[in-house]
Amino acid sequence: MTERMLAMSIQLRPGREALAAGGRQGLGLLPIVVFVAVIIAVLAFQHAQFSIQMTVDLRAVERDQACTRLARAAVENGLYVLQRQALDRTSPLAGLLLKRPLPVGVQTLFIASTDLTAFEELRRAQPGLTLSNDRIAVAVRIHQFDGPAGTERWYERHGTVTLSAELRSTEGGAAGSGRFELGRRSTLSVPFRSLLLATPRPFDRITLGLVNPRGLIDSPVLDLIRPGVRDANWVLDRLVFELRERERIRNGDLDDLIASLRDRAEAWPPDRPGCEAQIAQITSLKEYLELPIPVEGLKASWPTDDTMPVVHHFGWDALLYSMDPEVDLVGVNLPRTLKRDTVDLPTIRADYRRWEGRLGVSVRATQRAVAAIKKYFDALNKILDDFRRFQNGLTERAGNEYRAFEPSLKRALSLEGWLSVTPAQPWPPAFAGLAGLMTLGGSPRGSPKVTRRVGGGDELSKLVAGPRAHHGIVLVESGQPVTLTGTVKGAVVVVCPGALRIENVTSPGQLTVVCFGPLTVKGSVEASLLACGQVELVDPRIHGALLLTNEAFRGARPVEEVLAGTVKPLERFRTGPDPVPRQLKIIFSPTPVRSEVVRL
Repeated sequence: MTERMLAMSIQLRPGREALAAGGRQGLGLLPIVVFVAVIIAVLAFQHAQFSIQMTVDLRAVERDQACTRLARAAVENGLYVLQRQALDRTSPLAGLLLKRPLPVGVQTLFIASTDLTAFEELRRAQPGLTLSNDRIAVAVRIHQFDGPAGTERWYERHGTVTLSAELRSTEGGAAGSGRFELGRRSTLSVPFRSLLLATPRPFDRITLGLVNPRGLIDSPVLDLIRPGVRDANWVLDRLVFELRERERIRNGDLDDLIASLRDRAEAWPPDRPGCEAQIAQITSLKEYLELPIPVEGLKASWPTDDTMPVVHHFGWDALLYSMDPEVDLVGVNLPRTLKRDTVDLPTIRADYRRWEGRLGVSVRATQRAVAAIKKYFDALNKILDDFRRFQNGLTERAGNEYRAFEPSLKRALSLEGWLSVTPAQPWPPAFAGLAGLMTLGGSPRGSPKVTRRVGGGDELSKLVAGPRAHHGIVLVESGQPVTLTGTVKGAVVVVCPGALRIENVTSPGQLTVVCFGPLTVKGSVEASLLACGQVELVDPRIHGALLLTNEAFRGARPVEEVLAGTVKPLERFRTGPDPVPRQLKIIFSPTPVRSEVVRL
């Protein structure tokens, strides 16, 4: 037993040694496991830290981008506010831009954040962003005119507005800590111009104006009055000469003839009934000729009293115009009137000459002679009345006074005048009532006034007669005839070098058309029309104004057929009595000269 047990103990001893050896090996792996666990924990911690930092950085990038976007949005919203203020003549911006005398240096305005409604709506989605001082600064630079001193149209100015906005973000850290603070400054510089979008003064007060209308006066119709005579002054002189023959007849010829008839009646009593009948006819003729001569006081030259309207010598430059509340174009169409009233004049005059010497020959001859004389002088009086109606319907300015209008006429009736510079001169004394309201002139050299260019009628109608109001000077660049119709909501000047047709146009805003090519007007048209080429007026009803040059009467159509229709002024089309015209608009360029966002 003992030996067996001893043998068994001897057999069991190697297994215990192995067990002891395995325990020692397990204790050696524990540090490795712990080390690996520590490494894994450190890596997990670093990953967590990296994720947190990445989240912070990404949010910082987002805030940076949001700060940049809102900085841009702030100045763009500020520009929109300025554009709205520019349409309000009582706004601080308009008051500054139209200040007289011209402000010196850079002027500063501010736009409060409460006025930036679109920007504030975006900012509410980014509560960590703040607008410095809750406002935008606006630096206004108004450039001096480079024209001759004292000649610029002072209310037409140009310059640049620069809007500046500063935005900061302190989300995720204390202000001033530097780690989480973001800042951006956004600037936007935009040119501007103040433009008079209406007919230049004083032509805005004119219902109808005719500039050098020689074509209207020098008509072949006048040949019917006196062969070879076409000048209005000569026509008047001839009319006066013919009518003065009444004085020659009245001053002695008829009295001598009546005395001769009485002597004959006394010498030959049988002839008394015939003599008495002739005496009665001649007496009635004498009474007719003793009526006031309608040419008394009429001068066929420029009068010293500028309130006296006369038909002047149209070899000179002249401006005829009417300021009546309504002008019937047929009424001032002198060739049409003369054509109607002179068609039988040569026959009447020949009949008068044939029977003039038959007075007193016989009762029948005396009757025919008296009738022929009265008929001829009645026709002359009617023609003179035509001239009087023409000259009473149109007040003339000519000679030296015309030269005072010339700079403004050049501006109104030339393409260059609407696009660039025109010289200026003072007004004549007759227009002293306008003193202080304006000076003549143009705009800075090399500074174009055109705000938009269009290439055809569809583009023009879409722009000026579209759903939105457009303000500015629109140049039509088209080689094809252009048609404008519809409703023009804004204050627009359409400058068309080519052919233009205007038909049934309403203008609750203001439409001014300057056409240098053929112009056709039809239907009811609300516009101030300045026609520098041929015109075709299809019996229109014009509400506004009409200014025609002599080119209007040089078309293929007979002169007497050119003028037809009516013209009535619209008070809202006039510039008003104030120094600053009602239609003055401040126009901003659609393209900024500088736009940037920088870090603070």
